[in-house]
Amino acid sequence: TERGALLKYTVKELMKNHPGKTISHLDELRDPVQRTFCLVVAVESLRKAGATEEADEWARAIGE
Repeated sequence: TERGALLKYTVKELMKNHPGKTISHLDELRDPVQRTFCLVVAVESLRKAGATEEADEWARAIGE
């Protein structure tokens, strides 16, 4: 759970500065569990930033 909290914090911070690059890199993660977890956090960040259309697209892509 500590690792999950660290991953969540890291993704949120990256999304603040480089959302497009961050999502592209997360999408390339090989571990499907980490990939999905991080992309869910990224989608949450997009929604909070008001980018609902992009968030909805990524949510569909990851089956959320």
